[in-house]
Amino acid sequence: MKDNVSYYKKMLEYIKEVQKAISGMQYDEFTKHNEKLYACSFAVCQLAELTKKISDDDKKLYSHLPWGHLRALRNRIVHEYDSINKNMLWQIITSDLPALAKDIKKILKDYIY
Repeated sequence: MKDNVSYYKKMLEYIKEVQKAISGMQYDEFTKHNEKLYACSFAVCQLAELTKKISDDDKKLYSHLPWGHLRALRNRIVHEYDSINKNMLWQIITSDLPALAKDIKKILKDYIY
């Protein structure tokens, strides 16, 4: 069984893929490129799916992270894709994911020390 470290690393990979996909883009351009929207949605879903594999101990230890919100976002994207709010997704991928990446990097440092 994989451990939390590998899940955190994979989460960072998905965040990097999203950042690469939207590099240099503004919101208006993002909304016109369905392939970017789909790619980012998929990456966010995969990242959120990984959160359920993180141990309960880590979820308690790092309770400031939005574990439940990520799962809810994943469910909304998967089950109600036609109603996804592009503005909400943009805010998540441009603001929330970079902050999450910083938190995950801090967690990984905790594991190393």
